[in-house]
Amino acid sequence: MPMPEELKDAKTNHSIFLYCETLRANCNDLAQILKEKNYWEIWEQEDITQAQKYRAPTVWLVGHGDSKKSGMLNDNGDIVTSMENIIFWCNTNGVTNLVDTACYPSARINAIETHKEKLSFNYYCKSTEAEVSSIGKYIVDGKNKSIGDLEKWWNSESFTLKAKKSV
Repeated sequence: MPMPEELKDAKTNHSIFLYCETLRANCNDLAQILKEKNYWEIWEQEDITQAQKYRAPTVWLVGHGDSKKSGMLNDNGDIVTSMENIIFWCNTNGVTNLVDTACYPSARINAIETHKEKLSFNYYCKSTEAEVSSIGKYIVDGKNKSIGDLEKWWNSESFTLKAKKSV
């Protein structure tokens, strides 16, 4: 699936949530490509409230994944935030697109499917149960990171729409 135009729009606000220190470089690359000045560090569930005032319509989740755990994981493999909490937060805060960049999405997809009648956003993730390569692997010019680099990553890593908004 080609990357949707609305996800590439650097004029739109994007919130990027970082759940683990080891993926900070990915978060930095994503923020630079999307022309965002910063991202939100989410080390505990309560940290997500800092992004509420920003009201970005698109949220990117940068964390680790596990096919048996329904949430965003930190470097130790512990759930920082459950998908149920993420779904509730997105519905409450006007999110229209949620992009899950973590590996092994099956448990998170199951959580989304369980709540699909209540989704106010589209949910995108990797289409296969596999590792996700870093965005940096696809950056051609480190000084001039571009949407084209992000599109190469999206297509090579097989990202797709897994659930459409229903409300």
